[in-house]
Order: sequence, then C-alpha cells, then structure tokens
Amino acid sequence: MGAPIRAFSRISDEPIKIHSQVYTPDFVIVLDPSLVGQVDLTGGLKEGGGIVINYPEGRDGLGEALGGGNIHAVNATRIAQEEIGRPMANTAMLGAFVKVSNVVSLDSVLDELRAKFSVKFPDKIVQKNMKSVKRAFEEVE
Repeated sequence: MGAPIRAFSRISDEPIKIHSQVYTPDFVIVLDPSLVGQVDLTGGLKEGGGIVINYPEGRDGLGEALGGGNIHAVNATRIAQEEIGRPMANTAMLGAFVKVSNVVSLDSVLDELRAKFSVKFPDKIVQKNMKSVKRAFEEVE
C-alpha cells in the first residue's frame, strides 16, 4: 500500500498471444498525480507515444516535468468525485484515454462498461460511471 505499481493492457483486433510485461508502451496512463517528478513515467515509451495523467493543474508545466511530448491531462479525481461521489479516477481515466488514443470508440467502451457493470451494480451506479467516462472524454487536454 502506498507504493507505485505498474499494470499493463494490450489492445488488438487480433488474438493476443504474448502474456508478459509491456516494455515499450504506446501509452502510459497515470492515475496518481503525486508520481509526477517522483517516478520515471516515460521509461520505454514508444516514439510518438502518449501520456494521459490524472492531474488537477492541467497539462501546463507537465511537458517540462516529463520532457515534453504527447502529454494530456484531466482532473479525473474531481470528475469521479462529482459524478460518482467517490474519488475513484479509473473509469474517468478510461474516457480520457479513449479520446487521446483513438484505439477504441467511446461508444464501444460505454457499451462494454454498461454490459460488465450492470451485472454487479444497480443502474444508478452504472449511469454515474458512464457519465464520468463521458466527461473525462470531453475534458481531457
């Protein structure tokens, strides 16, 4: 608890047969803004790759801290607090990533979120999470 962790996801139209750490990511998504300046967030990032950061101050100044590049910021914690009622930034960050990456469509993410969440949560919670995703999609810089 309290230590930075790394997690990896691969997205492809083809079956994924590699099951190992991602050493050269196309995108880095940072949920914890306190990691900026504390941890190497760009290590291994592919040329032209992007960074999406949950950062309340916006992207101004992040270029200097991260060495420039394709950097995007969104205040996902605020969005989650306002929409979901809890400071859980993960679903909001998904919306920001979708906008920045163009890897998948917003509609496909919302459809999948609705399908997966509706099995576990009441519709009110599902709708709040979907609104969080949409807002981050719109607000990411």
